[in-house]
Amino acid sequence: MLHLAAEFGVASEFMDAVQRDLLGEGANVYTAAYLANAATRAGVPAARAKALLAGDEYADAVRADEKAAREVGITAIPFTILGGRLAIPGTASASAYADAIRQALTARDLT
Repeated sequence: MLHLAAEFGVASEFMDAVQRDLLGEGANVYTAAYLANAATRAGVPAARAKALLAGDEYADAVRADEKAAREVGITAIPFTILGGRLAIPGTASASAYADAIRQALTARDLT
């Protein structure tokens, strides 16, 4: 669903809703109904979100994402990838995130 949301330019809005609902509200974000609703609230046409869930349109892209995650050492979720190559778990402290962001920015400046 995230790939579809990106197609409509609302990937950040979609992920914000999912994270807010999961972490703040304790919502079950792992159902087709939830995903379609969250995507629609973010700006994806409802029919398009429902159609996506009925097929495998982004299956290759999802497999590529999974492969990329494994390549940077991700073994659990949630996580964030910074600079396309630095992975940090969602359970990390705020200071660990700050350090990781600085490290990613430094690496970017060196390339």
